[in-house]
Amino acid sequence: MSTFRTDYRVEFWRPIKAGDKISELREFYIGQAVDIDFFNWKEEGVISRAGLTTQSSGTLHISITNIVQRRDYMTRETLNQMKYGAMFGRMGMRSDLYWRIMKVLMEFEEAKRQLLNVRGTR
Repeated sequence: MSTFRTDYRVEFWRPIKAGDKISELREFYIGQAVDIDFFNWKEEGVISRAGLTTQSSGTLHISITNIVQRRDYMTRETLNQMKYGAMFGRMGMRSDLYWRIMKVLMEFEEAKRQLLNVRGTR
């Protein structure tokens, strides 16, 4: 398994109309001072291009931890248990019988792997 962590910082803003009493009332009661469906388009600057005056409304910190698991990191025994365990689970087999059969199947898989290794070295 490999793990890695990524941190993000997102700045949030909201549009305001400074000094406008109606906008202040809207902000107080409904939480949005400006109708952002209409923009007064201008050409200079990113914020003024939309015709908005903004103020910061906070910062969101996001931390994401990822865990990656691949078959390459798992032991052959674990993979065999997963493969055969699902099959026996569908058949509804008892656990003591299951483990005896698992032991035989795992020994068979090991013998098969050794035989293939011997054939590969010739």
